[in-house]
Amino acid sequence: MSELDELETQHIVRIPIQANRQPGEPEIFVSQVNIDDFAFDRVGNLYGTTHIYNSVVKIAPDGKVSAIAGSLQTKNQR
Repeated sequence: MSELDELETQHIVRIPIQANRQPGEPEIFVSQVNIDDFAFDRVGNLYGTTHIYNSVVKIAPDGKVSAIAGSLQTKNQR
């Protein structure tokens, strides 16, 4: 699986790698996110860092977003 982070449109695009090692059809994994760096785990969850909120979020394949780490400042702003 390959990923592409599109900063201007705030899309994270996932490109599956097919059995023949060729790229599959790109698909938008999530939109409207402000994530700086990210990685996927083996079951498809995305873990991303947010500079602006000073946090780490988890985005499940079904789109559910969970904050899993953050600064004291971030927690006080919620």
